[in-house]
Amino acid sequence: MIAEVNSENRAKRMRKEIEKRLGTLATHESTLAQTLEQMRKNTSQDAEEAELHDAEMEALLADPEARKFLQATMQKQVESWVHQKIPALGGRTPLEAVRDPDGKEMVEALLLDWERRDERDVSPNQIRPDISAIRHLLNLAHQAS
Repeated sequence: MIAEVNSENRAKRMRKEIEKRLGTLATHESTLAQTLEQMRKNTSQDAEEAELHDAEMEALLADPEARKFLQATMQKQVESWVHQKIPALGGRTPLEAVRDPDGKEMVEALLLDWERRDERDVSPNQIRPDISAIRHLLNLAHQAS
């Protein structure tokens, strides 16, 4: 586990709290303190790495075969969601939750939120999951946009 705080006092309190809650299950390995200048330098390096990653992803998405593979992989992962226990559904899977009216309403809300988040990201090369496929797996009616 890595914990980040912005003061020495908070670091001490954080370490004490972790040790209190985890006891012998946790072993402190190190504490790293950075000056403001070091943090600024690391932030600019992180930004450069993010730009490089974005450029690599854009090049990858320009390849139709790679794009098709990534889309299929994402869709498979997204569709597996219906079999996962979801904390927001009281630890039930979406397939279990849609069996009762309240659970069905909660699943609908989660799907609607997912769709709205996808609509906000207007990147032209963005790969998006097909939420209607999830609705089909759950026997839910498609939502009109």
